[in-house]
Amino acid sequence: DRLTRHDDRWVRLVAHHHGADAGHLPPIDSHMTSLIDRVLFLKETQAFLEVDPAVLVHVAERVREESLPAGTRLVAQGAPADGIRFLREGEVEVRQDRAAGQAVVARLTRPAAIGELSTLNATAATADVVAVTPVRTLLLPGEVLLELLTQHPRLAIGLLRTLSERLIATTRRLEEGTPTGVR
Repeated sequence: DRLTRHDDRWVRLVAHHHGADAGHLPPIDSHMTSLIDRVLFLKETQAFLEVDPAVLVHVAERVREESLPAGTRLVAQGAPADGIRFLREGEVEVRQDRAAGQAVVARLTRPAAIGELSTLNATAATADVVAVTPVRTLLLPGEVLLELLTQHPRLAIGLLRTLSERLIATTRRLEEGTPTGVR
């Protein structure tokens, strides 16, 4: 109850959302509930970990929610990505064409970022990303991302951390000799 009267608008919204879920407060409209859920999810991702909640609300208003069946190609090797997707539910494989066939480079789950390299560099993707299970994602279109990066430098720091963690994980897999599956 005390948090529903907090000075920060975001804290009040979240407190009201949780109070409504528990049956202590009247429910809030579905648009606001969806917005709060998107903000809370984005806050879990490395890219948005240090981003101010007010900026997260702005980002959450600009992302598109997607529900895609298993087998859907979210990113196509050799083609530019249409933005960064953040995996909310499900599992995807990162697959790369190699001389011996298609290799599974990684398996990703919530809250992984997908297509960030291609989007940030405006280049062709270096691998396919395929849904292994049905997935739910948030898509941040490339043009919106570029706009946000110029306005909010903390987002750039978060994306750098996302990319560096991905590079570190790949390097460790290579050092350990963890085999990737070839199909």
